[in-house]
Amino acid sequence: KLGIEKSPVFGASNGGYIAQVYAYHYPEKVESLALFGPMGLTPLSAKSIFMLAAASLFPLDMVRDKVVHWAFGDDSYCHEKYGDWFDIIMKATIPSIAQPVPMTVEQKRTMDIPIILFLGTSDPIVGDAEIARSEAEYYPDIEIHTLNSGHIIAVEHREFINQKIIEFLKL
Repeated sequence: KLGIEKSPVFGASNGGYIAQVYAYHYPEKVESLALFGPMGLTPLSAKSIFMLAAASLFPLDMVRDKVVHWAFGDDSYCHEKYGDWFDIIMKATIPSIAQPVPMTVEQKRTMDIPIILFLGTSDPIVGDAEIARSEAEYYPDIEIHTLNSGHIIAVEHREFINQKIIEFLKL
């Protein structure tokens, strides 16, 4: 509707999963892909499913505070800026056992677009950063950065990531 034929696509968390699937199905519309702690590189762990469901099912401050700390780690800036947002998301989410289905190796290999990926070493939702890295390396044109971070990596390392995005987009 806006007349944009092709553009960079950004996605974080579940939005990162959606961005990957969009880029796979509509490669003619995607110039490049930037992913920040995307779901779908690795399956959700049982603990991740449990923690996210607990935050939705039990609307108690104590439960939500524990889940926010679990997802965000110790970064006080993330808690200050996004703690309330996360709480609202959890209140509005209907618990589900549905989770992103990782793309196959063959699907990844067909995506011939530049991709930049940021992974956190302490991201409990994405899981083990090295496993996620090895799954992402099947994309033919990918630049991967693994940083000491929880799930909100683009906030915790905003200066570094912003600089890398500028370089990636060649601005």
